[in-house]
Amino acid sequence: MRARRGCRRPGIRADLSSPTRTCIGCQRSAGTDELVRMVRSQEGTVEFGRTLPGRGAWLCIATLSECAALALRRRAFERAFRGPVDHASVESAVHNAADSVRDPEQNARG
Repeated sequence: MRARRGCRRPGIRADLSSPTRTCIGCQRSAGTDELVRMVRSQEGTVEFGRTLPGRGAWLCIATLSECAALALRRRAFERAFRGPVDHASVESAVHNAADSVRDPEQNARG
């Protein structure tokens, strides 16, 4: 008999405060507030942003450049996006995301 989908083991309480995602670089699970979402656009370039449409891949904010380098080396972006990825585009998106994370107020003002 198959287990019913969505069943939880007794005594284990789910944390419903924030969705959990996995970094494609280091494979660490964390809440979405600790990760940056990368998205492959229709043109094939990679951008960052939580609300952009399309398939997303998540990277740790604290170790953004290290996780991105590891993901590139392991070809995790290609698997996550299910298609080819331009490495220069990934590096540019990581640089922009790192700048945005470092100084969010300045980027919000324009």
